[in-house]
Amino acid sequence: MGPPPLPPSTPSADCDFGLSESDIVDFLQDLCKLNQLLCFVTAIGCIAGVVKVYDSLYSSLDKATHDLIIKLFAADACMNVKMEECPKQSGVKNCDAFAIANATLLAVGGNPSTHAFNQHCMRVHLLKRFEAFCLTPFPTT
Repeated sequence: MGPPPLPPSTPSADCDFGLSESDIVDFLQDLCKLNQLLCFVTAIGCIAGVVKVYDSLYSSLDKATHDLIIKLFAADACMNVKMEECPKQSGVKNCDAFAIANATLLAVGGNPSTHAFNQHCMRVHLLKRFEAFCLTPFPTT
């Protein structure tokens, strides 16, 4: 017997970013077309007008991806989108685990550029943490 089901989510005023469901679906579809669905983009620890991109697959952004990030953050074109150093993955099938690992590390005050994740352990760790309803930093090498 697992944990009780979560109640349906109801958006609060804190979660209203002025994007319609249609905008979000369009944005995700555009990112899927670019094969960059799961990189991690954040404004955590940034000054106003800056967002950081942690991408375990690519080291640079093309114009289309840059423009999509600007759209997601509802910012003007002069926003500074900065690629950050982070661990790179082997292969192309672990973007999700790396995005969550980078986000988790930032959430606990870590710096992805100083970590080398143990890619062979990441999916098992992620599954265990989801089952426990508690994310913790991912295993490193």
